[in-house]
Parts: sequence; structure tokens; C-alpha cells
Amino acid sequence: MAKFECFKDLFSFNRCLMEDDFNDGQLYTVKLKNKTKGGQEFATTVKVGNAKDGSHKLAFEEKVKGSHTELGGFKFEGKIKNSGDVESEAKFNWLKNIEGLEDLKPMVLYKLNTSSGFKGADVGFEFENKSVKTKNLVSASSTPVLDHELTVQTGYDVIVGEQHTVQLTDPAKDLKG
Repeated sequence: MAKFECFKDLFSFNRCLMEDDFNDGQLYTVKLKNKTKGGQEFATTVKVGNAKDGSHKLAFEEKVKGSHTELGGFKFEGKIKNSGDVESEAKFNWLKNIEGLEDLKPMVLYKLNTSSGFKGADVGFEFENKSVKTKNLVSASSTPVLDHELTVQTGYDVIVGEQHTVQLTDPAKDLKG
């Protein structure tokens, strides 16, 4: 007899699949996660996939996550990849004590590459409650770009999402018509 499992957190399940680029030609993904007593989480990921020319590609990533209570509380995440990319993200809980804004988290994302240098910073916010999750980031560069993601859980097992990128100096450029 079959045993059916209930996915209670489909947001997390889908996020983990996308985080590991599982739909991007991956053959194998091996992830090792460790949590400390202080709440920090360390993850090592090795991915083996098919490159477009038919050869195999290998990727390695080290990630650390954690949180602190200083400054009203914040969560951070850092990531280093074998390609030389380094990312750091911080989400702040400054607004959690203001009624109506408790689910809104300002955030900052920094990117750099060890060979080409600083790639830029993005600032914006994330909003998440039981059925809606949205992330909006604006790049702090000479040509600012808005990255918008929205996921809505319309039923127990139905999730609808969209993602859009708009160049703020010329928003009509991204419109088709």
C-alpha cells in the first residue's frame, strides 16, 4: 500500500528546488546541512549537471545563514561559489512592532566576484504572510533595475507566481506590444 506524504510548506519546498537549480539540467545534487546551537546554519552543495555542449559541469557552493537580535533583529545569508561569486543578503526586522508592517522586511543584497570585483548592491523589501510572498529589489547602479517576484498560494496545493525585471531609466523598453 502506498504511503502519501503531506507537504505542509509548499513555499519552502519550491524555494529549495529553485535554490538548487534543480530544473536547470542538474543530474545530481548533494547537500550537507549543519545547524549550530546558536541557530547558524552551514550548507555545502555539490551539483553535477549537463552543459549545453553535452559535457558534464560541476559546481560547488558553501552557504552560511544566521540571525541576530541587535538592531531590532536581522537575518543574514552568505554564499561563496567555485566560480568566484560571493553574495551576502541581510533582512531586517525593524518594522515588526508597527501594526500593519510586521510582515515587511527591508533588505540589502551585495554581490561581488573574486576575479572581476564588486558587482553592486540591491536594496528593497520582502513581504511574506500565510498566502503571499513578494520580493522587490532595486539595483543601486547607474542604470537601476527593479526585480519583482510574487508568489500567491491560492489553495491548499496551488501556488501561482510571477517574476519581472524592469529597467527604471526606460520602463517601456521591457514592454512588448
